[in-house]
Amino acid sequence: MEQNQAIVHKKGQATLLMILGVFLILGIGVFFFWDNVDVYISEEIGRSEEEKDQYETLQECLSYYTEQGLKKIEAQGGYITLGRDAIQVYNESIGIFSQEGEQKVSLEDIEKDLADYIAMQTKENCFQESNKYEIDKLEDPKAEAEFLSDSLVLTMDWPLRFRSKENPTEIFTISTAAEEIQTHFMSLFEVAEVVSQNEGNIDYQQEYFSNQEVNLTLFSYEEQTIVLLGKEEEFFIIAIGN
Repeated sequence: MEQNQAIVHKKGQATLLMILGVFLILGIGVFFFWDNVDVYISEEIGRSEEEKDQYETLQECLSYYTEQGLKKIEAQGGYITLGRDAIQVYNESIGIFSQEGEQKVSLEDIEKDLADYIAMQTKENCFQESNKYEIDKLEDPKAEAEFLSDSLVLTMDWPLRFRSKENPTEIFTISTAAEEIQTHFMSLFEVAEVVSQNEGNIDYQQEYFSNQEVNLTLFSYEEQTIVLLGKEEEFFIIAIGN
C-alpha cells in the first residue's frame, strides 16, 4: 500500500514538473515574441510621416528604373549599353549575344550592368531639389541586382540626409531601399544560352524547352541569326553572330 502511494506521489511530481516546464517554455516564447513586436512597433512609431514620404519616393524611383533597365536588357540582347558591334534590325539595335560559339555576355555581366544603370539613373533623376528640404547626398548610390527563378531583386544603399528649410533642427536620414519584381528573365536567359551554343542544331522537341515553357522564333538577318524568346507576355531578343 505504501509502495503504491509512493509511486502515485512520484508520478504526481513528474506530472507537475512537466506542466511547469511547458508553462516555462510558453512564457519564454511569449516574452521573445512581444519583445520583437515592441521593437517593430517602436521602429514604425519612430519614423515620422516626412521620413515615410521620402522613403516612398526613393522606393518609387528604384521601382521605376528597375523596370526600365529590365526592358532595355530584354530588348537589346542582354545589354544596357550597346557597343560598336551592335546590329540594326528593323530600326532596333541589338547587341551580339554570342559569336562563333563564344558567349559575349554572362548573367553576372547583366546583373552588374543593370545595378550600375539603376544607381546612375537614380542619382541623376531622383531627389534633385525640394521646396521643403535641403538634401545632402552623403555618398553615391550603390546597387546590387540578382535574378532568381521567377523574379528580379534589387537592393540599393544611398545615404540621404534631409534638413528642413523652415526648421534646421529637423533632420532625418534614409539610406536603404529594395525592390522585387516578377519576371521570367531567368528562364528566357537559360534557353538563350542553350540556343546560342546549339545554333543550327536545335531540337525543338527537347524536354528542356517544353519544361521551360519558352516559345522560340528564329530568323536570319544579314549574317546574324535573330532569336526571339517568349514566355507569357515577356520577350527576350538576342542576336547570334556568324
